[in-house]
Amino acid sequence: MFGKMLKKSSLCLAASLVLAAAPASWAGCPSTSTVYDVSGSSSPTNTYYVAVAANFTSTLYNWLSTYYFSSTYNSNYNSTNYATYKIELCSDSTGNLKAAIKAGTLAPILFFSADNTADSTTGVSTYTEYAKGYPILIGYTGGTNGNSATVAKTISSVGDLITGLTGGSQDIPASGSLSSAYTLSSTLTAHTDGTGVLVSDPALAPYGNAAINAINTMENLSLSNDPDSTSIPAWLKPLATYSSVTKAYNAIGISTGAYAGFAAYSLICNNLPSNAYWVRITDPDYLTVQDVGYLSSNDPSTHPGLDMYNLIGTEKSSGVWLSLITANGCYASI
Repeated sequence: MFGKMLKKSSLCLAASLVLAAAPASWAGCPSTSTVYDVSGSSSPTNTYYVAVAANFTSTLYNWLSTYYFSSTYNSNYNSTNYATYKIELCSDSTGNLKAAIKAGTLAPILFFSADNTADSTTGVSTYTEYAKGYPILIGYTGGTNGNSATVAKTISSVGDLITGLTGGSQDIPASGSLSSAYTLSSTLTAHTDGTGVLVSDPALAPYGNAAINAINTMENLSLSNDPDSTSIPAWLKPLATYSSVTKAYNAIGISTGAYAGFAAYSLICNNLPSNAYWVRITDPDYLTVQDVGYLSSNDPSTHPGLDMYNLIGTEKSSGVWLSLITANGCYASI
């Protein structure tokens, strides 16, 4: 396997080769995407696009590089075909990816949404659930945040996130269902200039939608998912500010961000920050049920997309896929 999990140009170039069974105009990643490469050799000749919700990018990259491009784990591995593959991961909000697919400007072989959006996206032949994601609320005590940016807005305890909590970072609810017993701390809601709490755009990012649902329950509110809503609490950052959960996560604690923010547990589970407190929401009603859709019309005759899709289906209940997504509690079992 050859790959680089490095941000490329904000505009992913389309493949220059004509691929078997590919669309007449092979479309690349949206300009809003962060793009990552993983290849089957040092000189791949065919590029295929996979659209992936921002929260799942790291996990998918690891699976592709370690398992998909491995004859040991992948029974469909064909050294001749796989050596020609370069998989470009278009990492973005689910909403941005879906819009690009429906517009015909992105032609992926697979679409990993952060909800069930892949079910109804134009061109999806079949779909299946691949993960359940945990929302978190997180704030930093100092230092740098998850994007290595200097933290200017700090908290000092888990009680600065949720009223009455003590100790360290923890799951909520402790038992039963999420309720108004878990209210946001006045430490956060006192910031009436929109710097108390941030979320990703709920119209584009499923984790933003999950955050709004959680806030409504915790605060006895009835906020909508309209990113242009003007009826949000004064402590909440305008909803359209961050188009993906990763962009929201990267702004937590920085001078232009907020004191705390809702993100995805998968963004911290493999490297838990020692300079932060967080609460992970484990009530099943607030998890993001994430589906992957297979777009057969974009898959070439060697079927790299179908190979991926079938391998996930085989391993999601008991196998490498399940072990990988549930490692360190990153995702709930399917």
